[in-house]
Amino acid sequence: MVEKQTHQTKVKESKKQLAETQKIFDIARVQEYDIQELLTYDLIDTSYLFDAEGLMVKPNKSDLCSELEKMLEPTDYLQPSAWTPANTTAIVDVMAHLRRMRLANLNTFGNLCTDFLGYVRSLSHNANHIDFVFDTYIDASVKDSERARRCNCSPIDLNDVSPETPLPVTMESFWASSMNKAKLQLLLRKYILDNPMAAADIVVSAIGLAEIELARGVFSNIGITLPELNVKIEEADVRMIPHALHSVNGGASRVILLSNDTDVVVLGLHYWSLLKGHGLKELWIRAGVGNSTRHIPLHTLAEKMDPEICKVILPLHHLTGCDSSSKFGTKAAGLKANPAQHLQEFGKDPANIDFARVEQYLVNVFKCATHCESMDQLSLPSQQKDHCGPCVTAHFVAPAQFVAWRQNVLQW
Repeated sequence: MVEKQTHQTKVKESKKQLAETQKIFDIARVQEYDIQELLTYDLIDTSYLFDAEGLMVKPNKSDLCSELEKMLEPTDYLQPSAWTPANTTAIVDVMAHLRRMRLANLNTFGNLCTDFLGYVRSLSHNANHIDFVFDTYIDASVKDSERARRCNCSPIDLNDVSPETPLPVTMESFWASSMNKAKLQLLLRKYILDNPMAAADIVVSAIGLAEIELARGVFSNIGITLPELNVKIEEADVRMIPHALHSVNGGASRVILLSNDTDVVVLGLHYWSLLKGHGLKELWIRAGVGNSTRHIPLHTLAEKMDPEICKVILPLHHLTGCDSSSKFGTKAAGLKANPAQHLQEFGKDPANIDFARVEQYLVNVFKCATHCESMDQLSLPSQQKDHCGPCVTAHFVAPAQFVAWRQNVLQW
């Protein structure tokens, strides 16, 4: 009932805003006011790209994965028990899996660390090598908007996160604090290095940007440093790619990405040709929850896709909405809007964006099969055009920089 009332309130407020905007346009026409100058002002309080709380409009990221999986046949999916023996590396997004653990029977953070290692081992399917990849928590993060959206309560910072520290009664307040998560990651990182797994070599990623906790590995019970993995990257999902390449160069022919994030699917498809060129035979990602859990063969999917789409899958994903950008259109529309033609150069040089070409792509995402090349040419009500048009240019400046970072991740 509350949801229905909230929706009705939003609809009522939107109609009121549009009516007020139309009134402004009517007055401007009567007064012969310059419409182009009028469009330089914010005429309504709401935004196509931001919600009422000022957060970016959340996209349905998983829709992209659903669209791409339509290219696969049921026989392309294999249970790990059916995989042939191979030199296998599992790469784990640590924080994503910590958040998915059941904590009801755990008392301390030490218990959490112990159970986490067992949990990861069960997901790794006897991998010869396991990489633990951590996030870095910084001020002014590109993911601040998404983290704020996920937070439903006020954070409570813990002074001490050690093996003996009791787990908080309200873990949501714990997870709401970036400081807490950073402390837990340091504790878990040390625990993993002090308790290497039998029958599997391990690698722990670097943590930090300015002052880095260096990447380390334990191979045959011998600890080593791995300077080649000291990449200054904030997000674990992006760090997984250098770890995959490092593993392939070390002899792995199969890589399992343990992450339930569409961003990792996109990165895996984008970098598949490079990883394949270095000798990787199979790239799997464990996706879904509950009964929908499956291992998606990204190597098979990439071979079935148009190679040009794999090249532009990063900008396509960022422009239609991800954790660092607002939703714009749908993922299906993004795939149909001829991205290979419009986005080949996007992100290669963020300082020199072909605004016209990218806007033409977004216009086709917004309204498929149109011959228009800009928002101004679309047959939209004047107030809706005012609402959407000025957003377009602002929408793709930040993604261009972000795509540039991700396209150059292996050069860092």
